[in-house]
Amino acid sequence: MLVAFIALVAIGASAAAAQAATNRVAVIVMENKSYDTIVGSSKAPFINRTMIAGGTLSTQYRANVPVSLRDYLAMTAGIVDTAQAPSSENIFHQLQVAGHSWAEYEESMPSPCFTGASAGDAPGTSDPLYTTGHNPAIHFRNIKTQSALCKAHVLPYTAFTPSAMPEFSYIVPNQCNDMHSKCAGKDPVRAGDDWLAANVPAMVAAGATVILTWDESSGAQHIVTVTYGGGAPHGTDARSYTHFNLLAGLARHYGVRAINGAVGKAPFPIP
Repeated sequence: MLVAFIALVAIGASAAAAQAATNRVAVIVMENKSYDTIVGSSKAPFINRTMIAGGTLSTQYRANVPVSLRDYLAMTAGIVDTAQAPSSENIFHQLQVAGHSWAEYEESMPSPCFTGASAGDAPGTSDPLYTTGHNPAIHFRNIKTQSALCKAHVLPYTAFTPSAMPEFSYIVPNQCNDMHSKCAGKDPVRAGDDWLAANVPAMVAAGATVILTWDESSGAQHIVTVTYGGGAPHGTDARSYTHFNLLAGLARHYGVRAINGAVGKAPFPIP
């Protein structure tokens, strides 16, 4: 009987671990490229031949507004006014209150909960490697002013370990790897694709669903968003989405309420 009980406990623990792995979601945010610049591009073989070919491409996804930070706030708090950010509820705080594990990972941010405006130098450019304009969590008072919380959850990307991913990871490559800047003469799209090829497979192997999106683009704000891994179906989704829909999808996935601009929006599908 004791052996049988131990076996049942072990099976239950394994099932719980498997369920936790399949619940992992990683949102990766790239910069300033339009849909047509990425889809079909020979400079983005990993995105096209692996992620799009093996996942779901949302063909009618649009960023909310111009200016990077406003779109980062749109997808994490349902707002586009930076003046509202300090007092706004946000997905990070919601997950914390609900008891879900989470972290924001910012590549080239020099230390946990770093509050400086920028850090590092992107080679061959006048741009920094890290900028607070691509870090939404640090703009929310209920994250930034909670020092222990902030230092435990707003982290440099060097702290990211695929095998120990939290339930929700919000990942922002540095400005050489997110397609923002042309660093050391390398094409930005190729550099970003190379970064994804080097990092995404381990996330998917760890059981995560990866949602790759962009902050904004020019003109009509038509951007690529791909859902890959974690049981994402292969094909295309022609429904209209914005970052507010993504936030609504995250809220539904984790069982928290939709907030601000996500209220009433059709949830972006997350398997």
